[in-house]
Amino acid sequence: MGVINRIYSSFHRPDDRYFRTPNLHASVLFSRGFALVNVDRTDLQNWQFVFRNSYDLEEMVERFNSKKSIFVEARKLIAS
Repeated sequence: MGVINRIYSSFHRPDDRYFRTPNLHASVLFSRGFALVNVDRTDLQNWQFVFRNSYDLEEMVERFNSKKSIFVEARKLIAS
């Protein structure tokens, strides 16, 4: 049984290639031009927006989390 659990867990481990967020990060990132890869709807009450991870994306998330200014076009933010 241990082999099956190891194989299963190897397919379902967190992937560092993607950034997932359930909140306002998604609107800001999308309006700044980061491509939305997927919307994970496995948990119907807590959707997660999935973006391909990159240095620029991590930098933008850090700015957002540290409450630094992020400038976005208002129309793009509203549309996202």
